[in-house]
Amino acid sequence: MTSAEDLLRRPDLRRLVRNGKIDLATTRRALAIPPEIFGRFEAVLEELSFSQARIFLTQLGEALAGKSPEEARALAQRILAARRPEEELAAIRMPELTEMEKSFGEITGRLLRGTGVSLKAPPCFEGGRFTVEFGFASAQELSRKIRALEKLAAEKGLYELL
Repeated sequence: MTSAEDLLRRPDLRRLVRNGKIDLATTRRALAIPPEIFGRFEAVLEELSFSQARIFLTQLGEALAGKSPEEARALAQRILAARRPEEELAAIRMPELTEMEKSFGEITGRLLRGTGVSLKAPPCFEGGRFTVEFGFASAQELSRKIRALEKLAAEKGLYELL
């Protein structure tokens, strides 16, 4: 349980709670992040929504768990150097999911770009239901969509993601 003493010792966390950026449950998780590391991420947190900040701090705490101070500083630098720190952190925390998303994007981009057909994976690739979406106004247009789907069905790399 987060105590008043914990919050008094961490003005950085108090400020975020007061500004509505995080709640007390997130504060409990954030207490595990060393203040010198946490402070480097305050600007990133200001750009995130409440739920994004909660996810970010949870992932950051998990990523830093068990790291030496030197490793924690290097990891923080890597995340902060990224164009989108929250995506870099997610990639560090979930490398397999990140690779699946990258492969899926490459396959669908290569095979479906410009066809008007979109393929959506289930969230986090959990579950077996992918969704195909397209519109058409003529039989000819429908035939083009079907050909695009046939090319997609022949793509072996897609089935590795299923």
